[in-house]
Amino acid sequence: MKKNEFTFMDILSMILRHWLIIGIVVVVFAAAAFINTHYFSTPMYSADGTLYISNVNKSDTPVYQNQTSEVTLTELMTSQELLKSYVEVLNTDRFFSRVKSVSGLRYSVASLKSMVSMDSLNKTEILKIKAVAADPKVAFVLVQTIISLAPDEIEWVFEGGSLKTLDYPAYSSTPLPNNTTRNTVLAGVVGFILAFALVFIIEISDKRIKSHEDIATRYDYYILGEIPSFKPVNS
Repeated sequence: MKKNEFTFMDILSMILRHWLIIGIVVVVFAAAAFINTHYFSTPMYSADGTLYISNVNKSDTPVYQNQTSEVTLTELMTSQELLKSYVEVLNTDRFFSRVKSVSGLRYSVASLKSMVSMDSLNKTEILKIKAVAADPKVAFVLVQTIISLAPDEIEWVFEGGSLKTLDYPAYSSTPLPNNTTRNTVLAGVVGFILAFALVFIIEISDKRIKSHEDIATRYDYYILGEIPSFKPVNS
């Protein structure tokens, strides 16, 4: 018996033979995702602020009349490396316990941490802090509290270096886009893959001989002839 091999035309033929089943599954998946995202998903709100990271604490540097503030390339590179350490410090349970206490938000420390993301802004020494929550006030208060407590926390951990606030969070009552189109398309793609997988399993499990091509492709037999099928003629 020959090994079954499927060409692109075989796969296309499977899809065309079972297009109705595949189409129904795709439509069902896409419709379910659209309805769930558009009508039942919880609106989410965000707030963000930015901090500037410096590896030089200006408060410890003597001030001279003609002193100019210069940022060298080395200082910038050091600041970018410090950013990784600063993010780890600001992501600790200890710091978020302070955030919870000061903000008065009635969430667990783990829940507050899950709402917040911290990352470099465009790979610079600027740290962007963003919170996403189902309540716009929660997102705003959370970022505002982190921005206000972060400089003291960093100075307590690191002897050198400092944080400066660049942008404070702004309150926004406009929800984030719910990505209805994206979720609908992705659900349709998933539905197509699952439907085709089901069709493929059905096809390879079907061992019936439907034509002389099946015999030629499955077995090492030569086809000597084929008996045609015909309907009996009524006398």
